[in-house]
Amino acid sequence: MPDDQISAASLAGLTILLAGGNQKHAEISDELRRLDARLITLPVIEEESHSAAFDEAIANLYGYDWIIFKSVPAAEHFLRRLGQLGHETSDLDALRVCALGKATLAELERACVHVDLCTDFASKEIIKAFEAYLGGRDFLRGLNFLVPKAMTAQDSFSAALADAGARVDPVAAYDGGNGRDELARLGALLAGGGIDALIFSDVREVHSFIDLYDAQDLPRLLAGTAVFCLGESVAAAAAESGLNVALIPSARPVSALLRALFSHSSG
Repeated sequence: MPDDQISAASLAGLTILLAGGNQKHAEISDELRRLDARLITLPVIEEESHSAAFDEAIANLYGYDWIIFKSVPAAEHFLRRLGQLGHETSDLDALRVCALGKATLAELERACVHVDLCTDFASKEIIKAFEAYLGGRDFLRGLNFLVPKAMTAQDSFSAALADAGARVDPVAAYDGGNGRDELARLGALLAGGGIDALIFSDVREVHSFIDLYDAQDLPRLLAGTAVFCLGESVAAAAAESGLNVALIPSARPVSALLRALFSHSSG
């Protein structure tokens, strides 16, 4: 669609979720509002708000056999709080460490944290990976797992590990704060097909979204939502979590995104 036709067109009736508030989203927002789209922005979480249970888990790391980092934000906030409480990353050497996704693995390696196991986000693949590493499903029984997460987050793999006889302790590494109710509402909207399109403009937005919602359930949650990613690295991060994404080239991203949205809305 030529730019002059975009200027005269409308996206009225389309509900679009922006997964962040950076400058790229500001430019996109201006254009989408001009075209009468309904915009929703993912709430900003209160990243420095920790639960007492989280601090207690760090103080008692010796009680765990494994720690699972499900996302880059979870790893970042855990390691930051670990240092604030006077611990070293070497304190994790007594545990086995699992990273979900290559980006989480890279973040932990940058922090010089040893990683024993890296697998993808699908809960069945996580269980298979642990079974292969340990030598069978029976070896999961009785193991203690620590899973740092956002306070609002849920995950399927914790239930799968518990079903295998493990004890799983999912603790909040940071809080959803005042946006907690809004995040729940957005989850219900997504599950009900009430959001037509989701836009990611950087990799961090993807990982924050993964941490706020059940990473294993994202393909189902977003089944009725078109996912647009601005740039190849963003698209790769979203695809790693099992999402079908539309890549928006870095050159003239706003125009390319608008064309893709018009194509989606008329398709």
